Amino acid sequence: MTHDGPQESATCNANKTIPSPGVGFHKFGSSGLAQLVRANEEKLVVHIHGHCHDGAFVDRVHGSKFSVVNPGSLEAREYGVITLLKENGKWRLSQATKKYLS
Repeated sequence: MTHDGPQESATCNANKTIPSPGVGFHKFGSSGLAQLVRANEEKLVVHIHGHCHDGAFVDRVHGSKFSVVNPGSLEAREYGVITLLKENGKWRLSQATKKYLS
């Protein structure tokens, strides 16, 4: 779990119209963290991060099979629930659900 997410994941994109007019997305995230995730994805189960409140909820780092979860912003009353499953001695992300505080 980190504050910033890995670069090359939609969990670290923000719509350009939010801070200022534009087309497409602002791309955030750490390139070093993306490299670390790709190099160690067989040892990792899931990466959870915050920082980018507008990013997608679940995605993968480009070129990997590793799941990245950005639960959203508590200011927007968002949070995430993940379910991990152990199959054949290996843990994996089974389900990720975005929730909202009532």
